[in-house]
Amino acid sequence: MATGYTIVQIAKDKMQLNPGDGLWTRYILCHQDGSYSYGKTILSVKAFESLTSSSLNRMERKSLNPEVLFPRCEHSWTRYTGALDDPEIFIKRQNFLRDMLFLKHPNYFPRLTTREVEVAEVLAKKPHPNVAVYRGVVTDDENRVVGIAYKRYDVCLGVHCHRNGKEVDISHVISSVEKAIKHFHHLGLVHNDVRLPNVFIKDGGKEVALGDFDAVHQIGERIDYKTGDARCSFTWGDKVTPEADFESLAWLQHDLTVLQKWYRAQKRMKKKTCWSMKFDLDRALRVFVVVASLIVCAGLIVLHIQI
Repeated sequence: MATGYTIVQIAKDKMQLNPGDGLWTRYILCHQDGSYSYGKTILSVKAFESLTSSSLNRMERKSLNPEVLFPRCEHSWTRYTGALDDPEIFIKRQNFLRDMLFLKHPNYFPRLTTREVEVAEVLAKKPHPNVAVYRGVVTDDENRVVGIAYKRYDVCLGVHCHRNGKEVDISHVISSVEKAIKHFHHLGLVHNDVRLPNVFIKDGGKEVALGDFDAVHQIGERIDYKTGDARCSFTWGDKVTPEADFESLAWLQHDLTVLQKWYRAQKRMKKKTCWSMKFDLDRALRVFVVVASLIVCAGLIVLHIQI
């Protein structure tokens, strides 16, 4: 990494942001003097991270007001003062480079973070075993919230079930998440984003916690800035109700059930393939033995004739 800069965020485009645009590596930098800039490059993430200062200085960048990324920390908010690399702590940071929304909507990320922190502060005063544990906000020297600290769980269901192909006790997960959303409703809140990536587990699924609070709304509020599963009936501008969470919960159960059936089918197919391969090997070995025996017998017959 170049001296005098800190890479705030860097990522390779997964799809074109604009028609005819290529797939770029986009980045946000924090400079030694506290200013920010952003840019894009054809270099890979790894190649960019190894650039020298002189090489980086020659690249075209644009200045960036950090106020479009981070909100100011309120006096009433809990500050996280522990180690950022504590293995028991997860620091959540917004995905600023996704769609580069800060360019068109400068209030988007500060608003999301503010909402999440305000909700987390409420939940911290009324904790629940099935709700992710909030530890406080991470601030910079200018009193801006650059991250939110939570208790670290082992994995989210999106990774555990979808990417890694592992199973969970579906009834236990659904029961736990249902308890969590009922706790939200008791506090006058709707989670509004109950999905696989927002459900976290620990100890092999024994501990289940619903997290990610930046889509949370008060009951009766109109949905803005962020909503949940696109398959659900509620959308932008609708007044949010507790039924939205139960609809999302039904989709969560559907997704877990479908994934589990699919992976079990894959296991059966793999097992069947293994048995088929074993059978083929056994059959090939038997054929080899028979052919070898015939060759030996033929050799003996030829030898007998010659004698």
